[in-house]
Amino acid sequence: EAREREDTLVSEFKAQADKMSIDHTLALDRAQADREHHHQTMMEDQANKYKAKLEELAFRHQTKLEETIRQYEDDAAFRARASEESHESMLHMFDTKMASLATRLEGMAGKETKLMQRLNEMS
Repeated sequence: EAREREDTLVSEFKAQADKMSIDHTLALDRAQADREHHHQTMMEDQANKYKAKLEELAFRHQTKLEETIRQYEDDAAFRARASEESHESMLHMFDTKMASLATRLEGMAGKETKLMQRLNEMS
């Protein structure tokens, strides 16, 4: 009977040791999973922060690009207006000079006519 009780105690001790070993293994697995989850969460947080920074930089770059394009378009429109106004100014000056030349030509034609009349009178 002592032997039987000893075998029972040894059996119970082995069962308890096996249970403790299993509990220990489960605790280690849980701790490893927690570490991996924490690491994964940290990596995702860093990735999200990096993504947010990239989106902010992209937005600022896009805004700056749009502003530059608007300035270029405004400058181009200004140059076109200035060129048009310059053209109109040049056309006005040309018209004025042509009118002046026409007046001078009429004057010269009038003088020529008078000279021809005098020559005719002299002959």
